[in-house]
Amino acid sequence: MNKKSILLVLFIISICISCTTDKNSNTALEGTWIVSYFQTSNDANNTFRDAPDYIHLMDFKGNTVRLKSFNSKNSGGYIDTVVNFSLTSNTIKLGNEVENQLKISTDSIVLSSMIDDKMYQTILRKLPKNSKTINWNPTGKHYKTYYDDTEAYFDFTNDSVMYSFSEATSILNTSFWRVENVDNRTILVQNNDGVFQVTYGVVDSLVNDKVYITDYLFQERSQVFEEVNKAYKKSPSLYGTWKLVYKEKLPLDSLRTTVPFSLDNFEKIRISKDSVYFVGKPFTRRCDWKYYENLETILLEKANKTIKVSKVTKDSLILKMDLSEADFLSREYILTRE
Repeated sequence: MNKKSILLVLFIISICISCTTDKNSNTALEGTWIVSYFQTSNDANNTFRDAPDYIHLMDFKGNTVRLKSFNSKNSGGYIDTVVNFSLTSNTIKLGNEVENQLKISTDSIVLSSMIDDKMYQTILRKLPKNSKTINWNPTGKHYKTYYDDTEAYFDFTNDSVMYSFSEATSILNTSFWRVENVDNRTILVQNNDGVFQVTYGVVDSLVNDKVYITDYLFQERSQVFEEVNKAYKKSPSLYGTWKLVYKEKLPLDSLRTTVPFSLDNFEKIRISKDSVYFVGKPFTRRCDWKYYENLETILLEKANKTIKVSKVTKDSLILKMDLSEADFLSREYILTRE
């Protein structure tokens, strides 16, 4: 190999090294990244994924990064601050935080640290650039969407509280919601009492009565929220006292346990304009109720349950519900009017 060929090879190698080094550079980090999940592992075969609970978004600009959480602003877990960061070829230090191993690809960041023989990793996804903020205010509106082919409903009942439920179960989720704008991005934030305390989705576009949202929790998933007409008028045909005559049995493999004071241990249901009473021994429980006329669904806020009205006639009432504390399986109940 002559001298010119050797110089050419060395030049190409230097370019490759430079490109590799640039992967972990300020330029590669520039932009907004949203946390997808957090995971811990003892080894490659034992990995547990969890929802993030501390930092939910990082926005890199120059030598600074905005660290932001979507926890409730009144909670001790809320943070929104800008810090300097330092970067090497394979590590990053965010302000006074512990130094992390850093791996950057085109659309993701992996931050890793080893503590007490456990590997802790945070996985972030890069958000596409947005030219303008989307003005969306869902207050007082009602939407439907689909999760794994199951229809789900979202009722933004006022400017801070939202009800969500699906046809698959009788579970009612009550969340505190808000819309935040971060660097020309509109983000729907929900603070829940359920399994995942904080969930969030990026509003991509708003077209007529449809809202297009991308959810990055665990995996990237696109959703379409379609606005539906509000219809809350209660049907007088439901009013009265109904006696339980049939309850669908649970499957043999059900994990249900008997809870003595369960709402499910009723003998009669008494429905009036303002209240639903579950009458049993030794107690009677009262619940306020809301009715979704177009879905034929009763909402019991304090019980965190929904009831599907399958059929109502002058003398009979058929309901699809689960009122137990330990089961999520909706069953059929048949009642007759007293």
